[in-house]
Amino acid sequence: MTDIQLVIFDCDGVLIDSEVLSMNLWISLLAEKGINIDEAYFKSHFLGRSFSHVKAHVYQAFELSVTPALADTFAQRLRHVFTQHLRVTPGLYEVLPKLRIPSALATSSSPQRTQHALACTGLDTLFTPQQIFTAAQVKNGKPAPDLFLLVARHYSVAPQHCLVIEDSEPGLLAAKAAGMQWRHYTGGSHMQARCDAQQTLTNWKEFVVQFPHLLY
Repeated sequence: MTDIQLVIFDCDGVLIDSEVLSMNLWISLLAEKGINIDEAYFKSHFLGRSFSHVKAHVYQAFELSVTPALADTFAQRLRHVFTQHLRVTPGLYEVLPKLRIPSALATSSSPQRTQHALACTGLDTLFTPQQIFTAAQVKNGKPAPDLFLLVARHYSVAPQHCLVIEDSEPGLLAAKAAGMQWRHYTGGSHMQARCDAQQTLTNWKEFVVQFPHLLY
């Protein structure tokens, strides 16, 4: 394995156990508009994607325009749900505060949603604004490699020396396209597609086992 100089974490489903909350809200909101989707559909078309991508998909697939009013309704409901129920993924604090190398957060979520999620979980004390990168900063979101490459350039670290921790297929594809090392984190509440077991972290204890040299 190439020397790792930077760890890049996805946020939703990796640092925070948010995907089930988002999924249930999308299913409920679309049902109010007469559109029925299930968990499998959410995973295939929404998971790991930016809000702009989801809006475009909803319009293309269901001819429903996600108006500013509807987007605001979603954002307000999600903010309430996050405030009440959002938690970090189990065991995260056995890893994150103990890293001996730089780390960053790279998410498909908006800056506003990301900031609220970090504040709700206390992770805003572990990530400075300079460590947070969102899809709003690049033209092409995941599965394009743009966001991860932006992070690598910011830290002046070659892609092959970056380790990406991702839960979604678009995120994993982005990491591979960027030429980075990666692990598929499956410790969140949401189900995930199958992945090479050697490249999987089912919990944060496995990070400690696989990468003890990255921790104090």
